[in-house]
Amino acid sequence: MVGVYCTFDYSKCRINSWLERGSILKRQFSVFLLILFVSTNINANIPRASVEGLVQYNGAQIEEALGGVKAYGVIFSVDEDDITSMTVFSEVFDRDGWNEISYYPDILHNLEKDPLDALLSLGIHYNLPNPTAAEYRKIIISNSQTGGGGITWGADNDQICYKYHSIFTSNIERMDWDSCYFFYVGGKDNNRKGYFSETETSDFFARIDTVVELKGDRFYDSDYYYPHLDAYLDEGLSEELKALDAKNIPLKKIRDDKKAEQKRIEEEQKKADIETEEKRKEALRKQSRVKAQSNPGFRDLKPGLHYEDVLELCPLEKAWGSEYSDGVRCYGVDNITFEAHYTDDLLDILSLDMGPIVEGGYFLDIFGEGDSNIYSKMRKSLGDKYDLEYEYSERDRQLFNEFEKTVLRHVYSKGQVALIITRKEREYSTELWLYIEYRDPYQGEWYLEAFRPVRASEDDF
Repeated sequence: MVGVYCTFDYSKCRINSWLERGSILKRQFSVFLLILFVSTNINANIPRASVEGLVQYNGAQIEEALGGVKAYGVIFSVDEDDITSMTVFSEVFDRDGWNEISYYPDILHNLEKDPLDALLSLGIHYNLPNPTAAEYRKIIISNSQTGGGGITWGADNDQICYKYHSIFTSNIERMDWDSCYFFYVGGKDNNRKGYFSETETSDFFARIDTVVELKGDRFYDSDYYYPHLDAYLDEGLSEELKALDAKNIPLKKIRDDKKAEQKRIEEEQKKADIETEEKRKEALRKQSRVKAQSNPGFRDLKPGLHYEDVLELCPLEKAWGSEYSDGVRCYGVDNITFEAHYTDDLLDILSLDMGPIVEGGYFLDIFGEGDSNIYSKMRKSLGDKYDLEYEYSERDRQLFNEFEKTVLRHVYSKGQVALIITRKEREYSTELWLYIEYRDPYQGEWYLEAFRPVRASEDDF
Protein backbone atom coordinates (compact mmCIF):
# COMPACT_ATOMS: atom_id res chain seq x y z
CA MET A 1 0.00 0.00 0.00
CA VAL A 2 1.30 3.42 -0.90
CA GLY A 3 1.86 5.85 1.97
CA VAL A 4 2.24 5.47 5.71
CA TYR A 5 -0.93 4.08 7.30
CA CYS A 6 -0.94 4.19 11.10
CA THR A 7 -2.92 4.00 14.30
CA PHE A 8 -2.22 6.21 17.28
CA ASP A 9 0.81 4.25 18.37
CA TYR A 10 3.10 7.20 19.05
CA SER A 11 6.18 4.99 19.12
CA LYS A 12 5.68 3.98 15.47
CA CYS A 13 4.09 6.95 13.73
CA ARG A 14 2.78 10.43 14.41
CA ILE A 15 -0.62 10.71 16.00
CA ASN A 16 -3.42 12.09 13.93
CA SER A 17 -6.85 13.07 15.07
CA TRP A 18 -9.93 14.92 14.10
CA LEU A 19 -12.35 15.96 16.73
CA GLU A 20 -12.93 19.51 15.64
CA ARG A 21 -15.79 18.32 13.53
CA GLY A 22 -17.87 18.09 16.64
CA SER A 23 -17.50 21.79 17.23
CA ILE A 24 -18.60 22.65 13.76
CA LEU A 25 -21.66 20.52 14.25
CA LYS A 26 -22.55 22.15 17.50
CA ARG A 27 -22.05 25.73 16.42
CA GLN A 28 -23.06 25.14 12.80
CA PHE A 29 -20.43 27.45 11.27
CA SER A 30 -19.93 25.28 8.21
CA VAL A 31 -22.40 25.05 5.33
CA PHE A 32 -21.84 21.38 4.64
CA LEU A 33 -22.17 20.57 8.32
CA LEU A 34 -25.42 22.47 8.42
CA ILE A 35 -26.72 20.32 5.58
CA LEU A 36 -25.48 17.05 7.02
CA PHE A 37 -26.23 17.52 10.68
CA VAL A 38 -29.28 19.73 10.69
CA SER A 39 -31.06 19.67 14.04
CA THR A 40 -28.17 17.78 15.70
CA ASN A 41 -25.51 18.51 18.32
CA ILE A 42 -22.25 16.83 19.16
CA ASN A 43 -22.62 14.03 21.66
CA ALA A 44 -19.94 13.05 24.14
CA ASN A 45 -20.56 9.35 23.44
CA ILE A 46 -17.13 8.06 24.44
CA PRO A 47 -16.74 8.01 28.25
CA ARG A 48 -13.40 9.40 29.32
CA ALA A 49 -13.08 6.65 31.91
CA SER A 50 -13.34 3.96 29.20
CA VAL A 51 -10.06 5.03 27.55
CA GLU A 52 -6.90 3.81 29.25
CA GLY A 53 -3.56 5.56 29.23
CA LEU A 54 -4.94 9.01 28.31
CA VAL A 55 -2.38 11.69 27.56
CA GLN A 56 -3.38 15.30 26.93
CA TYR A 57 -1.31 16.85 24.14
CA ASN A 58 0.09 20.35 24.25
CA GLY A 59 0.34 22.65 21.25
CA ALA A 60 3.70 21.37 20.02
CA GLN A 61 2.61 17.74 20.34
CA ILE A 62 -0.65 18.46 18.47
CA GLU A 63 1.25 20.05 15.57
CA GLU A 64 3.75 17.17 15.49
CA ALA A 65 1.06 14.48 15.68
CA LEU A 66 -1.41 15.95 13.18
CA GLY A 67 0.61 18.10 10.80
CA GLY A 68 0.97 16.53 7.37
CA VAL A 69 -1.52 13.68 7.66
CA LYS A 70 -5.02 12.69 6.61
CA ALA A 71 -6.97 11.19 9.48
CA TYR A 72 -9.90 8.78 9.53
CA GLY A 73 -12.31 8.50 12.43
CA VAL A 74 -15.85 8.78 13.72
CA ILE A 75 -17.88 11.58 15.24
CA PHE A 76 -21.00 11.23 17.34
CA SER A 77 -24.04 13.48 17.13
CA VAL A 78 -27.41 13.39 18.84
CA ASP A 79 -30.69 14.62 17.38
CA GLU A 80 -33.73 16.18 19.06
CA ASP A 81 -35.03 12.69 19.95
CA ASP A 82 -31.76 11.84 21.80
CA ILE A 83 -30.86 9.30 19.09
CA THR A 84 -27.11 9.08 18.66
CA SER A 85 -25.52 8.76 15.23
CA MET A 86 -21.99 7.67 14.41
CA THR A 87 -20.59 9.21 11.24
CA VAL A 88 -17.33 8.30 9.54
CA PHE A 89 -15.14 11.23 8.55
CA SER A 90 -11.76 12.00 7.04
CA GLU A 91 -9.77 15.12 7.85
CA VAL A 92 -6.74 16.70 6.21
CA PHE A 93 -4.19 18.46 8.46
CA ASP A 94 -1.73 20.16 6.15
CA ARG A 95 1.31 21.74 7.74
CA ASP A 96 0.48 25.14 6.21
CA GLY A 97 -2.82 25.30 8.13
CA TRP A 98 -5.10 23.94 5.42
CA ASN A 99 -7.84 21.72 6.81
CA GLU A 100 -10.39 19.77 4.83
CA ILE A 101 -13.18 17.65 6.33
CA SER A 102 -15.27 15.06 4.52
CA TYR A 103 -18.14 13.05 5.98
CA TYR A 104 -19.59 9.72 4.96
CA PRO A 105 -23.07 9.68 6.51
CA ASP A 106 -24.71 6.25 6.68
CA ILE A 107 -21.82 4.69 4.74
CA LEU A 108 -21.62 1.66 7.03
CA HIS A 109 -25.31 0.90 6.63
CA ASN A 110 -25.06 1.34 2.86
CA LEU A 111 -22.15 -1.07 2.57
CA GLU A 112 -24.26 -3.76 4.23
CA LYS A 113 -27.08 -3.38 1.69
CA ASP A 114 -27.39 -4.93 -1.74
CA PRO A 115 -25.21 -2.68 -3.95
CA LEU A 116 -28.08 -1.63 -6.23
CA ASP A 117 -30.29 -0.83 -3.23
CA ALA A 118 -27.47 1.17 -1.66
CA LEU A 119 -26.97 3.20 -4.84
CA LEU A 120 -30.70 3.75 -5.16
CA SER A 121 -30.83 5.11 -1.58
CA LEU A 122 -28.13 7.57 -2.65
CA GLY A 123 -30.24 8.63 -5.63
CA ILE A 124 -27.87 7.00 -8.13
CA HIS A 125 -28.85 4.84 -11.09
CA TYR A 126 -25.63 3.19 -12.13
CA ASN A 127 -25.20 0.68 -14.92
CA LEU A 128 -21.85 -1.06 -15.15
CA PRO A 129 -21.03 -3.99 -17.45
CA ASN A 130 -20.49 -6.94 -15.08
CA PRO A 131 -19.38 -4.86 -12.09
CA THR A 132 -17.34 -6.53 -9.39
CA ALA A 133 -18.12 -6.20 -5.69
CA ALA A 134 -15.05 -3.96 -5.32
CA GLU A 135 -16.26 -1.66 -8.11
CA TYR A 136 -19.68 -1.33 -6.54
CA ARG A 137 -18.09 -0.67 -3.14
CA LYS A 138 -15.93 2.13 -4.52
CA ILE A 139 -18.93 3.78 -6.21
CA ILE A 140 -20.96 3.61 -2.99
CA ILE A 141 -18.13 5.05 -0.91
CA SER A 142 -17.33 7.89 -3.31
CA ASN A 143 -20.98 8.88 -3.65
CA SER A 144 -21.54 8.82 0.11
CA GLN A 145 -19.07 11.66 0.65
CA THR A 146 -20.20 15.14 1.62
CA GLY A 147 -18.34 18.23 2.74
CA GLY A 148 -14.75 18.76 1.71
CA GLY A 149 -14.62 22.55 1.98
CA GLY A 150 -11.36 24.13 3.08
CA ILE A 151 -10.96 25.67 6.55
CA THR A 152 -7.93 26.50 8.71
CA TRP A 153 -6.49 24.60 11.66
CA GLY A 154 -3.74 25.19 14.17
CA ALA A 155 -2.60 24.59 17.74
CA ASP A 156 -3.14 27.43 20.18
CA ASN A 157 -3.11 27.53 23.98
CA ASP A 158 -2.53 23.75 24.04
CA GLN A 159 -5.71 23.10 22.05
CA ILE A 160 -6.54 22.26 18.46
CA CYS A 161 -8.34 25.22 16.94
CA TYR A 162 -10.33 25.95 13.79
CA LYS A 163 -11.26 28.90 11.62
CA TYR A 164 -14.17 28.18 9.29
CA HIS A 165 -12.56 29.53 6.14
CA SER A 166 -9.10 29.26 4.65
CA ILE A 167 -6.49 31.61 6.12
CA PHE A 168 -2.80 31.00 5.62
CA THR A 169 -0.74 32.81 8.24
CA SER A 170 2.37 32.29 10.31
CA ASN A 171 0.84 34.30 13.18
CA ILE A 172 -1.15 31.44 14.63
CA GLU A 173 -0.98 33.07 18.06
CA ARG A 174 -2.94 36.06 16.69
CA MET A 175 -5.61 34.01 14.96
CA ASP A 176 -9.18 34.75 16.00
CA TRP A 177 -10.31 31.13 16.17
CA ASP A 178 -13.94 30.09 15.81
CA SER A 179 -13.58 27.06 18.10
CA CYS A 180 -10.94 25.15 20.04
CA TYR A 181 -10.87 21.62 21.57
CA PHE A 182 -8.73 19.54 23.83
CA PHE A 183 -6.88 16.69 22.18
CA TYR A 184 -5.90 13.43 23.84
CA VAL A 185 -4.27 10.18 22.86
CA GLY A 186 -5.21 7.00 24.61
CA GLY A 187 -5.75 3.25 24.37
CA LYS A 188 -3.58 0.20 24.42
CA ASP A 189 0.03 0.55 23.34
CA ASN A 190 -0.57 -1.19 20.01
CA ASN A 191 -3.82 0.60 19.26
CA ARG A 192 -3.61 4.22 20.42
CA LYS A 193 -6.26 6.61 19.12
CA GLY A 194 -6.93 10.35 19.15
CA TYR A 195 -9.83 11.86 21.07
CA PHE A 196 -11.48 15.26 21.21
CA SER A 197 -13.40 16.86 24.06
CA GLU A 198 -14.88 20.29 24.71
CA THR A 199 -13.39 20.56 28.19
CA GLU A 200 -10.56 18.91 30.10
CA THR A 201 -13.02 16.78 32.05
CA SER A 202 -15.88 16.08 29.61
CA ASP A 203 -16.29 12.83 27.70
CA PHE A 204 -15.14 12.56 24.08
CA PHE A 205 -17.38 13.27 21.10
CA ALA A 206 -15.07 12.18 18.26
CA ARG A 207 -12.25 9.78 17.68
CA ILE A 208 -9.43 9.42 15.16
CA ASP A 209 -8.52 5.82 14.55
CA THR A 210 -5.95 5.87 11.73
CA VAL A 211 -3.85 8.31 9.73
CA VAL A 212 -1.93 8.37 6.46
CA GLU A 213 0.89 10.67 5.40
CA LEU A 214 -0.21 13.37 2.96
CA LYS A 215 0.98 13.15 -0.59
CA GLY A 216 2.72 16.24 -1.95
CA ASP A 217 -0.29 17.76 -3.73
CA ARG A 218 -3.69 19.21 -2.92
CA PHE A 219 -5.77 16.36 -4.38
CA TYR A 220 -6.90 15.01 -1.05
CA ASP A 221 -9.67 12.86 -2.55
CA SER A 222 -7.51 11.18 -5.19
CA ASP A 223 -7.16 7.41 -5.64
CA TYR A 224 -3.99 7.62 -3.58
CA TYR A 225 -6.09 7.93 -0.41
CA TYR A 226 -8.99 5.62 -1.32
CA PRO A 227 -7.32 2.34 -0.19
CA HIS A 228 -6.77 3.81 3.28
CA LEU A 229 -10.43 4.78 3.64
CA ASP A 230 -11.54 1.44 2.20
CA ALA A 231 -9.41 -0.48 4.69
CA TYR A 232 -10.56 1.70 7.58
CA LEU A 233 -14.23 0.95 6.90
CA ASP A 234 -13.48 -2.75 7.53
CA GLU A 235 -11.77 -2.21 10.89
CA GLY A 236 -14.52 -3.23 13.28
CA LEU A 237 -16.70 -0.15 12.80
CA SER A 238 -19.71 -2.27 11.85
CA GLU A 239 -19.77 -3.97 15.24
CA GLU A 240 -19.53 -0.62 16.99
CA LEU A 241 -22.38 0.69 14.84
CA LYS A 242 -24.54 -2.36 15.60
CA ALA A 243 -24.10 -1.78 19.31
CA LEU A 244 -25.11 1.86 18.87
CA ASP A 245 -28.11 0.88 16.72
CA ALA A 246 -29.26 -1.54 19.44
CA LYS A 247 -28.98 1.26 21.99
CA ASN A 248 -31.08 3.48 19.75
CA ILE A 249 -33.90 0.95 19.22
CA PRO A 250 -36.04 2.00 22.21
CA LEU A 251 -35.39 5.68 21.47
CA LYS A 252 -36.45 5.22 17.85
CA LYS A 253 -39.62 3.48 19.00
CA ILE A 254 -40.41 6.42 21.27
CA ARG A 255 -39.70 8.78 18.37
CA ASP A 256 -41.84 6.79 15.92
CA ASP A 257 -44.69 6.48 18.42
CA LYS A 258 -44.49 10.21 19.05
CA LYS A 259 -44.58 10.93 15.32
CA ALA A 260 -47.52 8.57 14.81
CA GLU A 261 -49.42 10.24 17.64
CA GLN A 262 -48.57 13.68 16.28
CA LYS A 263 -49.75 12.61 12.83
CA ARG A 264 -53.01 11.29 14.31
CA ILE A 265 -53.58 14.54 16.18
CA GLU A 266 -52.79 16.58 13.06
CA GLU A 267 -55.16 14.50 10.92
CA GLU A 268 -57.94 14.86 13.48
CA GLN A 269 -57.30 18.58 13.70
CA LYS A 270 -57.28 18.83 9.91
CA LYS A 271 -60.59 16.99 9.76
CA ALA A 272 -62.04 19.27 12.44
CA ASP A 273 -60.73 22.36 10.61
CA ILE A 274 -62.34 21.16 7.37
CA GLU A 275 -65.67 20.61 9.11
CA THR A 276 -65.45 24.02 10.75
CA GLU A 277 -64.62 25.66 7.43
CA GLU A 278 -67.49 23.88 5.70
CA LYS A 279 -69.89 25.08 8.38
CA ARG A 280 -68.51 28.60 8.07
CA LYS A 281 -68.91 28.54 4.30
CA GLU A 282 -72.45 27.20 4.52
CA ALA A 283 -73.42 29.87 7.06
CA LEU A 284 -71.82 32.52 4.85
CA ARG A 285 -73.66 31.19 1.80
CA LYS A 286 -77.01 31.29 3.57
CA GLN A 287 -76.34 34.81 4.82
CA SER A 288 -75.14 35.99 1.41
CA ARG A 289 -78.23 34.57 -0.32
CA VAL A 290 -80.49 36.61 1.94
CA LYS A 291 -78.50 39.83 1.46
CA ALA A 292 -78.16 39.36 -2.29
CA GLN A 293 -81.92 39.20 -2.80
CA SER A 294 -82.20 42.95 -2.22
CA ASN A 295 -79.34 43.80 -4.61
CA PRO A 296 -79.85 44.60 -8.31
CA GLY A 297 -78.46 42.13 -10.84
CA PHE A 298 -79.14 40.02 -13.92
CA ARG A 299 -81.95 37.57 -13.09
CA ASP A 300 -80.79 35.64 -9.99
CA LEU A 301 -77.13 36.53 -10.57
CA LYS A 302 -76.61 39.35 -8.08
CA PRO A 303 -73.71 40.90 -6.18
CA GLY A 304 -73.50 39.55 -2.65
CA LEU A 305 -73.80 35.89 -3.64
CA HIS A 306 -71.18 33.42 -2.48
CA TYR A 307 -68.72 32.16 -5.07
CA GLU A 308 -70.10 28.61 -5.03
CA ASP A 309 -73.66 29.90 -5.45
CA VAL A 310 -72.53 32.01 -8.40
CA LEU A 311 -71.02 28.96 -10.09
CA GLU A 312 -74.34 27.15 -9.80
CA LEU A 313 -75.88 29.93 -11.92
CA CYS A 314 -73.03 30.79 -14.28
CA PRO A 315 -69.45 29.49 -14.82
CA LEU A 316 -67.80 32.69 -13.59
CA GLU A 317 -64.73 30.92 -12.23
CA LYS A 318 -61.82 32.93 -10.90
CA ALA A 319 -58.84 33.12 -13.18
CA TRP A 320 -55.69 31.50 -11.77
CA GLY A 321 -54.28 33.58 -8.92
CA SER A 322 -56.90 36.31 -9.41
CA GLU A 323 -60.15 37.58 -7.91
CA TYR A 324 -61.48 38.24 -11.43
CA SER A 325 -63.20 35.82 -13.78
CA ASP A 326 -62.79 35.57 -17.51
CA GLY A 327 -65.64 36.65 -19.75
CA VAL A 328 -68.28 33.91 -20.21
CA ARG A 329 -71.88 33.41 -21.38
CA CYS A 330 -74.57 32.99 -18.74
CA TYR A 331 -78.05 31.49 -19.00
CA GLY A 332 -77.32 30.73 -22.66
CA VAL A 333 -77.90 34.39 -23.54
CA ASP A 334 -76.32 35.53 -26.80
CA ASN A 335 -74.47 38.82 -27.35
CA ILE A 336 -73.73 39.48 -23.66
CA THR A 337 -70.43 38.59 -22.00
CA PHE A 338 -70.45 38.31 -18.20
CA GLU A 339 -67.45 39.00 -15.94
CA ALA A 340 -67.15 38.92 -12.16
CA HIS A 341 -65.00 40.23 -9.35
CA TYR A 342 -64.93 38.62 -5.91
CA THR A 343 -63.86 39.74 -2.47
CA ASP A 344 -63.57 37.06 0.22
CA ASP A 345 -65.43 34.65 -2.09
CA LEU A 346 -68.38 37.02 -2.40
CA LEU A 347 -69.42 38.49 -5.72
CA ASP A 348 -69.12 42.26 -5.36
CA ILE A 349 -69.04 43.42 -9.02
CA LEU A 350 -70.92 41.90 -11.95
CA SER A 351 -70.08 43.37 -15.36
CA LEU A 352 -72.08 42.83 -18.54
CA ASP A 353 -70.36 43.53 -21.86
CA MET A 354 -73.30 44.52 -24.08
CA GLY A 355 -71.23 45.03 -27.23
CA PRO A 356 -71.05 47.95 -29.69
CA ILE A 357 -73.65 50.70 -29.63
CA VAL A 358 -73.50 51.77 -33.27
CA GLU A 359 -71.74 49.54 -35.72
CA GLY A 360 -68.72 51.34 -37.20
CA GLY A 361 -69.55 54.58 -35.36
CA TYR A 362 -67.46 56.50 -32.88
CA PHE A 363 -69.61 59.61 -32.20
CA LEU A 364 -72.40 59.48 -29.66
CA ASP A 365 -75.58 61.08 -31.04
CA ILE A 366 -78.70 62.05 -29.11
CA PHE A 367 -81.11 59.17 -29.53
CA GLY A 368 -84.87 59.40 -29.36
CA GLU A 369 -87.14 57.36 -27.15
CA GLY A 370 -88.22 55.11 -29.99
CA ASP A 371 -84.74 54.40 -31.26
CA SER A 372 -83.85 50.70 -31.57
CA ASN A 373 -80.23 51.32 -30.53
CA ILE A 374 -79.06 49.03 -27.65
CA TYR A 375 -77.95 52.04 -25.63
CA SER A 376 -81.37 53.70 -25.84
CA LYS A 377 -83.13 50.48 -24.89
CA MET A 378 -80.88 49.83 -21.88
CA ARG A 379 -81.12 53.44 -20.74
CA LYS A 380 -84.90 53.25 -20.79
CA SER A 381 -85.02 49.83 -19.14
CA LEU A 382 -82.69 50.78 -16.27
CA GLY A 383 -84.34 54.19 -15.88
CA ASP A 384 -87.76 52.55 -15.47
CA LYS A 385 -86.47 50.07 -12.89
CA TYR A 386 -83.94 52.04 -10.81
CA ASP A 387 -83.70 55.54 -9.38
CA LEU A 388 -81.26 57.72 -11.30
CA GLU A 389 -78.50 59.26 -9.17
CA TYR A 390 -76.72 61.21 -11.94
CA GLU A 391 -75.84 60.97 -15.61
CA TYR A 392 -73.59 62.62 -18.15
CA SER A 393 -74.49 66.07 -19.43
CA GLU A 394 -74.74 67.37 -22.98
CA ARG A 395 -71.39 69.06 -22.44
CA ASP A 396 -69.92 65.70 -21.33
CA ARG A 397 -71.25 64.14 -24.54
CA GLN A 398 -69.65 66.83 -26.66
CA LEU A 399 -66.31 66.42 -24.91
CA PHE A 400 -66.59 62.65 -25.33
CA ASN A 401 -67.10 63.08 -29.05
CA GLU A 402 -64.02 65.28 -29.14
CA PHE A 403 -62.03 62.53 -27.34
CA GLU A 404 -61.57 64.79 -24.30
CA LYS A 405 -63.45 62.26 -22.13
CA THR A 406 -63.10 58.49 -22.27
CA VAL A 407 -66.20 57.38 -20.34
CA LEU A 408 -69.83 58.46 -20.01
CA ARG A 409 -71.99 57.15 -17.18
CA HIS A 410 -75.58 56.82 -15.99
CA VAL A 411 -75.50 55.84 -12.31
CA TYR A 412 -78.54 54.41 -10.52
CA SER A 413 -79.68 53.03 -7.20
CA LYS A 414 -77.03 54.48 -4.83
CA GLY A 415 -74.20 53.51 -7.19
CA GLN A 416 -75.15 49.83 -7.42
CA VAL A 417 -76.09 50.05 -11.10
CA ALA A 418 -74.18 51.84 -13.84
CA LEU A 419 -74.71 52.15 -17.59
CA ILE A 420 -71.31 52.90 -19.11
CA ILE A 421 -70.29 54.08 -22.56
CA THR A 422 -66.67 53.92 -23.63
CA ARG A 423 -64.59 53.36 -26.74
CA LYS A 424 -62.98 50.11 -27.79
CA GLU A 425 -60.23 49.61 -30.32
CA ARG A 426 -61.08 46.93 -32.87
CA GLU A 427 -58.58 46.19 -35.60
CA TYR A 428 -58.40 49.44 -37.57
CA SER A 429 -61.43 51.19 -36.09
CA THR A 430 -62.75 52.58 -32.82
CA GLU A 431 -66.27 51.72 -31.74
CA LEU A 432 -68.57 52.87 -28.99
CA TRP A 433 -69.07 50.10 -26.44
CA LEU A 434 -71.73 49.61 -23.83
CA TYR A 435 -71.40 48.02 -20.38
CA ILE A 436 -73.77 47.48 -17.48
CA GLU A 437 -72.26 47.02 -14.02
CA TYR A 438 -73.91 45.82 -10.82
CA ARG A 439 -72.34 46.28 -7.41
CA ASP A 440 -72.98 45.31 -3.81
CA PRO A 441 -73.89 48.16 -1.39
CA TYR A 442 -70.31 48.72 -0.23
CA GLN A 443 -68.90 48.93 -3.78
CA GLY A 444 -71.93 50.98 -4.83
CA GLU A 445 -71.36 53.57 -2.12
CA TRP A 446 -67.76 53.97 -3.20
CA TYR A 447 -68.64 54.14 -6.91
CA LEU A 448 -71.41 56.70 -6.32
CA GLU A 449 -69.02 59.19 -4.74
CA ALA A 450 -65.98 58.38 -6.84
CA PHE A 451 -67.64 59.42 -10.12
CA ARG A 452 -70.20 61.95 -8.97
CA PRO A 453 -69.87 64.94 -11.36
CA VAL A 454 -68.85 68.30 -9.91
CA ARG A 455 -69.99 71.06 -12.25
CA ALA A 456 -69.79 74.82 -12.09
CA SER A 457 -73.10 76.73 -11.87
CA GLU A 458 -73.90 80.09 -13.45
CA ASP A 459 -73.63 81.72 -10.04
CA ASP A 460 -69.99 80.59 -9.80
CA PHE A 461 -68.97 83.03 -12.50
